Amino acid sequence: VSCNGVLFDGAQIGQRGVYVTGANLNFYENTFVNFYTLTLSAISIFIDYSVQTDKVATIRNNKITEMYGATRAILAVSPTSATGNCKVVIQDNYFNNIFGREGDVMQFTDQLPDGSQSNSRVIVQGNYIGYSNRRGVKAQGNNVTVKNNTFKTIDKNHPMWGLDGQGGAGVFSAFP
Repeated sequence: VSCNGVLFDGAQIGQRGVYVTGANLNFYENTFVNFYTLTLSAISIFIDYSVQTDKVATIRNNKITEMYGATRAILAVSPTSATGNCKVVIQDNYFNNIFGREGDVMQFTDQLPDGSQSNSRVIVQGNYIGYSNRRGVKAQGNNVTVKNNTFKTIDKNHPMWGLDGQGGAGVFSAFP
């Protein structure tokens, strides 16, 4: 699946942008704005990589901004036994104004039913992660690499956590 140069405007009523389960997702130079919800989770890009064992998802040079409610700009999950060569690359994107009860800019979860993590690989690199009232990157699992990103908090009364790593093994290099 490839998607380039598309405007996804939730018009402050849309809760979801894109839901992907197939292999080889390529998202380049798209804009996601105005996703909003008070009760559920507003998500711009939802990647379910439990279905494939050789999935590659590349999200590069996109702009995701103005999200309100219980929000995730990008959510990637692997709730079943996806093992092998799954890979998610989030690179050179612009994220800003992600607000909500949850309000994490990105969350990666690859927890198996027995509580262990699969071996999916996630690379978060070269992104601008502007104001969020929660976390820039929430990683729950193995093999999450975060490097050379810019985390910017603009409100001293509501500082953003740059990175929250919970369990698993991986490389966390949040700042260059």
